[in-house]
Parts: sequence; C-alpha cells; structure tokens
Amino acid sequence: NGVLSVEDTLSKSVAMLPNPTTGALTIVSPQAAIQQIEVYDIMGRKVSSLAVDNATSQQIDLSSLKTSVYFVAVKTDQGTLTKKVIKK
Repeated sequence: NGVLSVEDTLSKSVAMLPNPTTGALTIVSPQAAIQQIEVYDIMGRKVSSLAVDNATSQQIDLSSLKTSVYFVAVKTDQGTLTKKVIKK
C-alpha cells in the first residue's frame, strides 16, 4: 500500500473532454476549484492562458491551434495537474 498524494487525487478527479478535440475542451473538476488553465505546445511554449474564478467546470477554445499534441496545466486550490490533449 502506498500513500495517496494530492497529484493522485487530482488526476482521478479532473476530466478533460472530449479528448481528442477539434475545438472546445471542457475541464471538469468537481472536487477542486479551478483557478487557472494554461496550454503548452509539444515544445513547452505557453500558447494559451485563462484565469478562472474558482469554478468547478470551465471550457477553453482550442480551435485556433494547429493539429498537434498539447499539455493542459490546470491549477486548482488543491494543486496543479497537467494532462495531455490531442487537437485534431
């Protein structure tokens, strides 16, 4: 048995739908309030940033981005989680 960390709890409670996406990406975090969302390209460059006012659900528009793999960092009141998202 291991110790359950904040990252483990966040990774299971934060959902990004749909993935892969063609435009809008919905981020749902019912257990932690979202404070900020940042999108990074495969080279690690920040391509988008959105300040959120402690919401449990937020939509971000990725339609202007090229087809590629992106990393979405979600900062919540319980920590920061980064997940991979595919943009078609």
